[in-house]
Amino acid sequence: MPSLPTPPRALPILLLVLAACGQGQPEETPSVSQAALDLGQQVFQSQCAVCHAHAPGAGNRVGPNLYGVVGRAAGEGDFAYSFAMQSSGLVWDEPTLRRYLEAPSDVVAGTSMAYPGLQSAQDRAAVVSYLAADAAP
Repeated sequence: MPSLPTPPRALPILLLVLAACGQGQPEETPSVSQAALDLGQQVFQSQCAVCHAHAPGAGNRVGPNLYGVVGRAAGEGDFAYSFAMQSSGLVWDEPTLRRYLEAPSDVVAGTSMAYPGLQSAQDRAAVVSYLAADAAP
C-alpha cells in the first residue's frame, strides 16, 4: 500500500497551491472597442452634431452640449431644458440613453427634442459608448 505524505511534508505543498490560487490577473471590465467608439463618433457627427456639441467647454447649440452627459441628471446644466425633461427624474445612464435615442418622446413625453429616434440598435449602442467614453470613472 502506498504511503501518503505525512502532514508536516504536505503542509508546504498545500500552502504553495493555495498561494498560487490568488496569483491570477485582477478581473478587468471589458473595454469598448476602438471600432465601436469610431462608429459612435461618426454617427454622432452625422445625426447629432447638427444640434449638439460634444466637447469640454463647448457651448450649447439648439440642444445642450453632451460632453459628460453619462451620469448626469436629465434637465441638469446650463441649458433651457423643457419642463418635461427637468421633471423626468431620469439620470443618463447607458441603458436610459439607448432607450431615449431610440424614441425620445416615448421616454420623455413632452421633450422639446424633435428628433424621431435613431433606428439602428448598433448605432445607438455606438453613440452611447462614444458619449460614455468621457464619463467620470
